[in-house]
Amino acid sequence: MTTNGEQAMSTGVTLENVAVAYGKRTVLSDVSATFEPGHVHGIIGPNGAGKSTLLHAILGVRAYTGSVRVDGHEIAHMSARERAEHVAFVA
Repeated sequence: MTTNGEQAMSTGVTLENVAVAYGKRTVLSDVSATFEPGHVHGIIGPNGAGKSTLLHAILGVRAYTGSVRVDGHEIAHMSARERAEHVAFVA
């Protein structure tokens, strides 16, 4: 949130020890990365490697363990409206 016309400073996206499972099957484990604002980043890998699953965790629409912070805020603690103010996805 900003006040008095100030712009919020973006700190990017930080992942720490992120893991995602579908039932008992772990599909991502121990993923840590920092995506800084003002840079172009790519997530590459073969089909089924977990690229889309990782993006869904960053968007807050897939359950995960670990920490996903967007602009310093833990995505799991944000409402859908707050997430929409920080992240967007176009397929």
